[in-house]
Amino acid sequence: TNELKKITDALQLALKPIEDFIFSTVIDESKYKLVKALTTEIVDFRRRYYISSPRITKLIENIYNNLVLSLFKISDFDVWQTSMQFYFSLLFEQEMYTTDIELCQSIYEHSKSNEIQKNAIARFVAQQVNAIHVKAQTDYFGFNYELEKLFFRIFIDNNLFDENYSKFRPRSYQNDYNCALIGALIKCRQFEKAEEYCIEQINRNVNENYNIPYVKFLIGIYEERNDVQKLTSLLSSHGKHIYEIEKYLFMQANAPAEAFKKYRVAILNKARYAIQNGSTQAFDFYFEVKKLDGKTFDLLELLRTSYHSGIIDKYKETALQLSESKFVKDVCSMSFYYSTNESDFTNIATYIYNHVERNKLKVYLSSVSAYYRNDVFRIVEQLLQ
Repeated sequence: TNELKKITDALQLALKPIEDFIFSTVIDESKYKLVKALTTEIVDFRRRYYISSPRITKLIENIYNNLVLSLFKISDFDVWQTSMQFYFSLLFEQEMYTTDIELCQSIYEHSKSNEIQKNAIARFVAQQVNAIHVKAQTDYFGFNYELEKLFFRIFIDNNLFDENYSKFRPRSYQNDYNCALIGALIKCRQFEKAEEYCIEQINRNVNENYNIPYVKFLIGIYEERNDVQKLTSLLSSHGKHIYEIEKYLFMQANAPAEAFKKYRVAILNKARYAIQNGSTQAFDFYFEVKKLDGKTFDLLELLRTSYHSGIIDKYKETALQLSESKFVKDVCSMSFYYSTNESDFTNIATYIYNHVERNKLKVYLSSVSAYYRNDVFRIVEQLLQ
């Protein structure tokens, strides 16, 4: 570590006059080439001597940070704009590097504190992107993914997406980006394109859990269009992950009897499994279905097997009304695998203490085996003292 520090300190000293020269005036093409040569040499040095220390990485980061800072020290807007356009034009060269994208990302982030500079970047990027699409004679060019993500963000931030939506498409297995894109399409009411992209991603995904956001987008689209047939078909095939009682009632009212039966079996099985993994949304849905079936009393058993303090805290009032003795005995002896929130335990114990007659409460507690007594039991016991 000491040796590495000596090496990096020596490098910093050696680099200082070079950096002073580079940043003494506005960065132009020749100076940027010098920066690239300098950082490449540092990277090669690290590789040659098998140095993995973050100190070397920090040296490179500092050089690029200084590039950004030097740009925003320029007070003359025309000079600033010329320099900014130089950096962003690098993104449209045949030989474009990840460091160029990262540099421009940083420049764009810094520009957000100045609306005029941010708009200037957006206008320049839009002009360049449009020029490429016109030259290529295609609606979709297919930029490097990281680059396309940057352009998407710039277009969204500056209200340019609506007129340029066709220039962006989903990327395989990039769910965050895809969801942002589809959400933007829906916002500008490009429902057909959003629907196309959702179905495309659903068909590509191997893990059905990744389909959930796309299914939710499609639900919104079909509801907006009041397309009962498509919504019924969608929920029949992909609705088992959508724990919303309104969708369950929709299927009950609109799906053929056999299709609803299959849907019901699938979603209840999935909800039971999700509850065992601590899903509060699945629990809420499952209990709503139980109530519709006239089986409200099943709540007590559902709570006992949920192992989730947050769920029990939410339903404590209803459960206590259904069966005081069973609820108290169960909640004071059960294990909490999915939540150990001390505030939940305190809320449950305090509610029991305040709503159960003292003598009855003591009887209920006495029936709980010492082996199974949990935190809720101990808090209630303390309150009784």
